[in-house]
Amino acid sequence: MNSEHKEFTEKLLSHIFIGSQLDGVKFGLGPAALLLRFEHYDHHSPDQLWLNIESKWGVFPKDTHDFPNSEDEMSELSEEDEYKLIFELRREKIAKIKLGKISPHLHIEFESGKTLFVNGHHKKIRVLASRRWHRIYRQ
Repeated sequence: MNSEHKEFTEKLLSHIFIGSQLDGVKFGLGPAALLLRFEHYDHHSPDQLWLNIESKWGVFPKDTHDFPNSEDEMSELSEEDEYKLIFELRREKIAKIKLGKISPHLHIEFESGKTLFVNGHHKKIRVLASRRWHRIYRQ
């Protein structure tokens, strides 16, 4: 990813995600897939956001500066441990979002300082995708 695309993508993700809160989890098709739901409670559009994670990920403590470069450098977590990590982040607001310098790893920093790190380096698949769903009301 060239620097122009990276900068544009970070601005877009920041605009959409910052201020939203981790609000839910949806089980993916397999054990490696996970959908995280983020919600804006302040009438921000879009109000519901979904992050589809299909690679290794982890939650890192405040002031972590060294993140993995690939899945090989990440520890294996049981499905139960993964959900415990997500549960610890529930209702936390996103404060900052950025992409990795070399690979498009996703770094989502919450107000607590914890970082949800999603590996962005994989040889065969598109690692992450974000979808937005608008609610349509008819009166």
